[in-house]
Amino acid sequence: MADRFPIKILVIDDDHASADALAAALNTEGHDVRQAYSAVGAFMHINGWAPAIVLLDISMPEHDGFSMARMLRRLDRTRNLVIIAVTALMEDYVKERCFPGSFDGYFQKGTPMITLLAFLKVLSDG
Repeated sequence: MADRFPIKILVIDDDHASADALAAALNTEGHDVRQAYSAVGAFMHINGWAPAIVLLDISMPEHDGFSMARMLRRLDRTRNLVIIAVTALMEDYVKERCFPGSFDGYFQKGTPMITLLAFLKVLSDG
């Protein structure tokens, strides 16, 4: 997949080790991946680089993933990004608290990476 279509992915997670590990795994698959540890850091990346997918942690200080998704959906430049919640929180909890259209997918932290890679393949294949 990544050999034909490397995907630009932004990983947003305040846990540096988690963000770095996820970014490294996706880079190994051939994707163009950057990581940010806060909303401010994410917007610094987005200002000069246009990701296609955002992998967004929910439990972050300052701006949590719910508010970050709202901000991304409000801006013309990021409105149509694919936003995937990547969190330790249960899927039902996330769905109950997010606004309609905020997330395009959900990925539970701790799930094997192959599952996320398969999901990204489906997204990239259209």
